[in-house]
Order: sequence, then C-alpha cells, then structure tokens
Amino acid sequence: MSIPHYDKVALLLPMFGDNNGVDFRDYGPQSRSATAIGDAKTVTSQGEHYGSCAYFDGAGDAILEGAVNADWTFLHSGAEPWTLAVRVRPAGSADYRTIVDTGGGATANRGIYLGVRNTGALRLLIARGTGGTYEVDINTSAGVVPSDAWNQVVLDFDGTTIRLCVGDAVVGSSARSSPSSAAPSSPLRLFATSPSSASPYAGYAEDFVIWRGASIFGDTPYELSRLVGEISGNVTDATGDPAERRIFAVPRAAPVRGFETVSDAAGDYSLMVPATECSRIVLADDDGDQSTPVRPDRIRRIIPQ
Repeated sequence: MSIPHYDKVALLLPMFGDNNGVDFRDYGPQSRSATAIGDAKTVTSQGEHYGSCAYFDGAGDAILEGAVNADWTFLHSGAEPWTLAVRVRPAGSADYRTIVDTGGGATANRGIYLGVRNTGALRLLIARGTGGTYEVDINTSAGVVPSDAWNQVVLDFDGTTIRLCVGDAVVGSSARSSPSSAAPSSPLRLFATSPSSASPYAGYAEDFVIWRGASIFGDTPYELSRLVGEISGNVTDATGDPAERRIFAVPRAAPVRGFETVSDAAGDYSLMVPATECSRIVLADDDGDQSTPVRPDRIRRIIPQ
C-alpha cells in the first residue's frame, strides 16, 4: 500500500495475522524488528479492519521495537514534527494501561508515555530528565476512550504544539517548553512500560503508525482513517439504508496494487476492489453522490508495496 507520507513512516505495524500468531512485522520503509513479549499475539475474531488484530491480556504482554533508544529521541525532543496513530479497543478496568512508552513515565527519565486510565481518560507524559516536573502532562476528561469499543488515538506534534485526538476530536493539547535533546531512557515499547513491562495494556489493537518529520494533523483524523483503506462517504447500501456510510477503499492520492481508478468528466472517481483484496467487490466514489447504491465492505489486508 502506498500511503501519504510513506517516506516519513518510522514504524508501521498493522498487527494483523493468523490466530495466535506472533509475527508483528513492520511494513514501513525501515523494516524494523518488532518482538512479541509475554503472550502478545494476533487473533482472528476481533479486528476492526482486517478481521485479525493484536490481543494483549494485561499480564505483561507487549511489543518491543528493537532499534537503539536514540532512534526515538524525536518523540520527546521537540526538534521535528511527527505523528503517531493507533486503533485500540481496551478491556478491563486497570489504571494506566500503556499504549506506548520510551521511559517517559518518571520525571527523572527522558521519554514519552501514553496510556489509558481506569476512567477512560488518556494520560500523556513527556519527561525531560530533570526530575520534579513533566515537560508535558495531559490528563484528558474521563470517557474519551470507552472500553470494549474501537477508538482511533492520534498524537500529533507540528513543531510547536502537541495534540492528543480521539477520532475527530482534539481531547488535549500542550505547547512544548524546554524539551530534552538526549536519547530516551528506555527502548520503544508498545502496550507496556519500558523497560519493565509494567502497567500493561489489556485489550485489542491494530494499525500502529509513527511518522517522523511530518505533522499530518491537517489531514487528520479523517485522512488517518484512510491510510488503512477507509473512505467515509454518504453511501447507502443496496436497500438504500443511509445508516451504512463507510466504504473501504483508498483515495486517489494513494493507489494500491490491484485497485483500478476511473475518473469521470466531473472529476469524481471510482475504485474497483478485486476479490483478492476483500470479501466482495465494491464499486464507489469518494464523495458519496454515486448513482448506483453500493454496499460497504471491509478490506482484509493491505500490504505496502
């Protein structure tokens, strides 16, 4: 799959796979290593986009990215823009269920921490290694990430302000001040704290992406939902039911192998999705005004090319 800013992707983990699989492959241009820790695995019954997704049992499961710590300094240094996105469906009621950590949970460290609280709030901490205070400390309102429901969580730093979003809503933001340029205290760890795998996440997750050197908040949250193959439009199904409003394809700017793009005189376009890519063929355009009703569908997998 060719996605906007693909050359800026630092980590791309769709987290699809076989039932009880442990192959958490990075599909980004860096092809980084990603190692399952504990009983972290993929399951085939709960995914939102692919059928399969990652599952973490809340007892120390995690994914460890194998790059040196310094590779992730940009997440807390304030030196360049970046965007992080992930879809989560948390379970349980434990406090501080970690989504990502580079050692940012302690003020004496350097790094970033993002987790889900037992109230459904999100907590974002950026530590600068001085002790006593965090450079960034965002504790959102309760209930922004409900349990047992899929939520798209986005962190975006444009070079000045860091924004925390859920879906299409900004739920917290903070200006940066006096960040540390030193390497983070711990390696990048997903779904548990680094390096000890404490405060583990429980639930399901998919589509973890980090872009380095590009803030795509101007394209988010709407564009981010497209990166894994989703176009939202005012689409009706074969019976004319307006409640089904999502078709799964890709926008014109991001062609995917096997998809056919057709433009008409008005500039609208259609995408023909082959049966090898999804469970049935879907024909639709991007602005929802097509004359032929279509039935929304789901792409099982999208492989970068």
